[in-house]
Amino acid sequence: MVVWSYPPTPKQLAMTIGFFISGASLFAAGAYLSLVNIAPQQARAKAHADIVLRGSRLCLLLPYRHILYHRAPNL
Repeated sequence: MVVWSYPPTPKQLAMTIGFFISGASLFAAGAYLSLVNIAPQQARAKAHADIVLRGSRLCLLLPYRHILYHRAPNL
């Protein structure tokens, strides 16, 4: 709890309430936009993960492809 040396003036109190309301409305707008855009973000992240995993799997398996396909290595 805050103990003031002197009470705030009506103008200070009005500004405090105004800033609080504007901050709360910005927070609510951000939360709403975040919830609205969650499905496209998840789809984009999944597509990116699939591309990265496919590429890294190929890079990891490329040196051992002769084992996978039962062929003699190209030396």
